[in-house]
Order: sequence, then C-alpha cells, then structure tokens
Amino acid sequence: MKTLTPQYLSGFCRELSLLLRSGFTLRDSFLVLHSGNDSKASKALIDTLYISIESGMPLSKAMEDTGRFPQYMVGAVGLGEDSDRLADALYSLSEYYDRRERLSASIRGVVFYPLILLIIMAAVVLVLLTRVLPIFDEIYAQIGTQMSAPAASLVNIGKGLSSASLLLMSVFAVILIGIILLNNIPSMRKAVSRRFGYRFIGRGVSERISAVKFAAAMSIAVSSGLDSEQAMFFAGDICRSAPGMCRKMEECREHLEKGDSLESCLLKSRIFSKQVSHMLALGEKSGRTAELMEEAARRCEEKVISELDERLKKIEPALVIILSLIIGLMLFSVMLPLIGIMSSII
Repeated sequence: MKTLTPQYLSGFCRELSLLLRSGFTLRDSFLVLHSGNDSKASKALIDTLYISIESGMPLSKAMEDTGRFPQYMVGAVGLGEDSDRLADALYSLSEYYDRRERLSASIRGVVFYPLILLIIMAAVVLVLLTRVLPIFDEIYAQIGTQMSAPAASLVNIGKGLSSASLLLMSVFAVILIGIILLNNIPSMRKAVSRRFGYRFIGRGVSERISAVKFAAAMSIAVSSGLDSEQAMFFAGDICRSAPGMCRKMEECREHLEKGDSLESCLLKSRIFSKQVSHMLALGEKSGRTAELMEEAARRCEEKVISELDERLKKIEPALVIILSLIIGLMLFSVMLPLIGIMSSII
C-alpha cells in the first residue's frame, strides 16, 4: 500500500490540529476535512478514518489500521490522546513532517542535481566522440594529412563507442528506468537515500540532520505529555540513518538514567552545541521544553540547509568547468592542426 508523503502528512496534521484548537470535535473535524478536500484518494482515506472514529475507535488505532501512516506518527498521536493533548501533538507532527520535507528537498538537490549534470556531461562527450570528431577525421583524409595522435585516439574511442551503441542505449535506458522508479516508489527512494545519500553528503551533515529530527521528535513527545527521559526513548527511532547519532543518543539516555540533568546529558553526548544544550536546559526548568526543542530543531535545520546549499554552489560550477575543459581540449586537439594547415595554405 502506498505510503503518504511528508508533505501530505504535514498538511493533514496541521489542518486537524487547527480544527481541534478551534473547538471542533474530532468527528466534526473529519467532516470539515472531507468537505474541503478535492482529492478522491484523500477523501477515501478520510472516510475510512471517520467511520472508524464513529464506531468508537481512537484516532491512533484508526490510523494504524489503514496501514498508510508511519508507526512513529501513530505512536505520537496515541501519546497525545493518552495525555488529552491531541491538538498539540498533531501540530508538532505537522512541523516535524514539514521540516522533513524541507531537508529531503535539500538532500535531493545536493545528490540528484550533480547526477543530472554528470549524465548531461556524458551525453555531450558521447556525441562529440561518435558524431563530431569523425567528421574532422574525414576532412583530414580529404586534404591528405593525418590528425594528431591525441585526436586520432579520441576518434578511435568514438568508433568503439559507436560499435557499442546498442549497449550504451541499454545502459541509459536502465538509468532512466531507475530514476523513474526512484521518483515514484517512496520506499525505494528512501532506501537509496539512506544507503548512498548520507554517505555522499558526509557523516557530519548526516548526523546534524539526525539532530534536527531528534529535536523535533523530542518536541512532539514533550508536547504529548512525556518527561525528558521518556521523550528520549520515544525519539530513539529517528537516529537509525546515522550510527554516530545512535551512539550519542544511547550515551545521553544512559546519563539521564543515572540522574544527570538534561543539560549535562546533552553536553556529555554532544548531540547539540553548548549554546543549544544550555537553552534546552533552561526550557526544562521553566516548563518550556517542547517550545525550545522546536526552536533547537529550527536552528539546526537552518544550519544544515545552509551547509547543503553551500555544497551545491560549489559542485555546480566545478562540474561546468570540468565539462568546458573536456570539450575545449577535445576540440583544441582537432582544430589546432587544422588551423596550422589553413594558415600555411593562405
């Protein structure tokens, strides 16, 4: 069954939270959601949830039975129901999934945009080798001379690639099918991103991304009525993509179990910077842990997105320069002898 996108989950949670905060009952909220939705698939899902709620089933159980909602979200909604803070939990979930969508977009830009540029570079070089350089080879043959050794080698490479054109077309077809599958199958896209994406962007960035998710998860858990230690256990599932972050969280939980303060635990485990750790400790003392956890997630997110944007700004011109140099050297190796011949004729 197709999973729901973070963008849809964020909008769903935000709308439902606003309706509940406005005084609507859960039943009436779903009626409003149904009437204001144009998508048939979304209406069908809302109808399924509404029928389950009408029968007396809790929202978390109704969501779980559909098989469309992440288990993490189901658990957070269940916590909100148990603590009678469902609207707060839903609003925190909307922020969480909105943040996930922004981070995913930044990661896709860093990973897939250079990949597209590389494919374009390969296509341009292939056309030059198989279509353009052979024309110059014929011109040299007609004027009774030979190409330079580097240019002749490039022509031979082009002829070899032309003879393997069927194989090359098959490879490009496989790549195209793979890109289409990644774009349309979220589970596959998530698996590839987890395996290669975080390695590409670097261990440090992947751990900071996990820190964003951790802070957002802690905010949801605290908003739902859990204390810091319970929230830490609840947020544990989000660190699987970064083993280093997993170790830090385990260390933080061990210190909490020993009775250390939240600030001390965060500082010892180095999940956040000293400034953010101190800010969260003040939030715990003032009863504003959820609010400041959300602020910590926002700050970490801004830092990660800024770093990813900087990387993309460096990658793009680097690839363009490399492509320009390759094309320039290829044409220069062919054109320079020809210019010399033309000069001697004139």
